[in-house]
Amino acid sequence: EMYRKDAQMLLIQIKSCSPSDSKQYAHTLAGMSENLGILMVGKTARDIMSASHESPEKVPTLVQNLEHQFENSLTEIQTVF
Repeated sequence: EMYRKDAQMLLIQIKSCSPSDSKQYAHTLAGMSENLGILMVGKTARDIMSASHESPEKVPTLVQNLEHQFENSLTEIQTVF
C-alpha cells in the first residue's frame, strides 16, 4: 500500500514537471520499484532519466508507458495478495 501511494505521487510529479526536471522523480521511482522487484516500472523510470537529458521529446511517451506498466503491476500484486 505504501508503494502504491508513494509511486502514484511520483507519477503525478513526473507528469506535471518538465522533461528535464523529471529525472529526480524518475530516479526515486526506479529505486523503489526495483527494490520491490517491479522491474518493468524501474526500467521505464530509468529510461525517463536518460531521455530527460538526451532526448526530452521521448519523455511524454515514456511517461505513458510508465503509467500503463504501473497499473499492470498493481493489478498483478493485487492478484497475488
